[in-house]
Amino acid sequence: MITNVYEDTYSSIETAKNHTADLVPLADLLMKADHPMTCKEIGFAMFGDAYEYTDDFSHNIRRKCLTSHITQMLRHLVRGGFIRREEIDGEPIEVEQEEYQRIDDYGQPQYIRVHDDEGNEYQMQNPKYNPCYGAGKWVKVKKTIIPKIRVYTWVA
Repeated sequence: MITNVYEDTYSSIETAKNHTADLVPLADLLMKADHPMTCKEIGFAMFGDAYEYTDDFSHNIRRKCLTSHITQMLRHLVRGGFIRREEIDGEPIEVEQEEYQRIDDYGQPQYIRVHDDEGNEYQMQNPKYNPCYGAGKWVKVKKTIIPKIRVYTWVA
């Protein structure tokens, strides 16, 4: 960003210069990329080891600042129509978490899963469940999560 001496006296100009300092290298990187890139790939390509996660607290604070800096520039490039953002499915992750399930004294759960003729699955109240008998308990349930990963491609 080219400014004159008078414009440099404003703090907003200095802030704008800091925010756009890495914009040209980011645009060059995305123009030359042969595949859609994630924010993580962009961070390692631009900042190298400074973008690596470590056990050092101050290093990780710097890494978070770099991540914020990259995502702000990407957001502005998307709004300007220079790049396109897409979401792709990542590798499925299996997570175990605790849920509270109500089961009466006869072993009937409060909710059951039902399937219709079209193959849809629903959860509904169990007609055999009697709330007067029994309480609930915490059980561990395994769930499969498919993360969404944002990728960026140069279009302008």
